[in-house]
Amino acid sequence: MKTLKTGLLSMAIICCLLLSNTVSANNIIERQYKELKTELSKMVQNPELYQNGVDCHKDITVKFKIDETGEIVLIGVKSDCTYLKQFVNDRLHHQKIDLENFTANEVYRVKLKFELK
Repeated sequence: MKTLKTGLLSMAIICCLLLSNTVSANNIIERQYKELKTELSKMVQNPELYQNGVDCHKDITVKFKIDETGEIVLIGVKSDCTYLKQFVNDRLHHQKIDLENFTANEVYRVKLKFELK
């Protein structure tokens, strides 16, 4: 009976350790995503939506990697708005970003929202 209790306790400890590592990894990923979204949002501020025929809120998904020098290399920009795709491409492609919190050559995907104000 003592062996069974010890075995169950060991299993419970192992499960807790695995779960805490998973939660920790998810927190790091969420933090990276928020930091990236904030950095990219700063770079794509003030598009002239109304002047370019965009009369509603638009979402855009940006897929990119950051090279060894900290430069953004766009892989894809997904949106139904041609103006926004070009605007984001012009503002982000080959821009420098701090590599301190990010992994070089890892592919990232960030969703940005543009709203008329």
